Amino acid sequence: MKKGRKIILFLVEGASDCTSLEFIENINEDEAIKFQITSGDITSKLNITPQNCIIELNSHLNNFIKKNKLKKTDIVKIIHILDTDGAYIPDDKIVEKTDVKNFLYSTEGIIANSKGNVEIKIKERY
Repeated sequence: MKKGRKIILFLVEGASDCTSLEFIENINEDEAIKFQITSGDITSKLNITPQNCIIELNSHLNNFIKKNKLKKTDIVKIIHILDTDGAYIPDDKIVEKTDVKNFLYSTEGIIANSKGNVEIKIKERY
């Protein structure tokens, strides 16, 4: 990183979120600011609770800073993007298709190889 350059860090959940934000570097005209994206579904891990969430986020950030040889002052803003993965979707919008490997999200609902797997995943989020 160039000396004096600052970072706006995006914390996203996974690969699809990273892909959807790749364009951001191309629209940034400010050479003093660099956008960086780091993934890790931090807040939805089963061992994360409201009591230890901030500790886990700080640990994730400190690892990112160390790995990229940064100072905390290099980061001017952190934007944490997360979603609810269908937590509020009605049961009739969960479609079962056995040939689907991963969950597919659309404006019509969620498609999965097992309706039960979707319901379990949604309950884990509560």
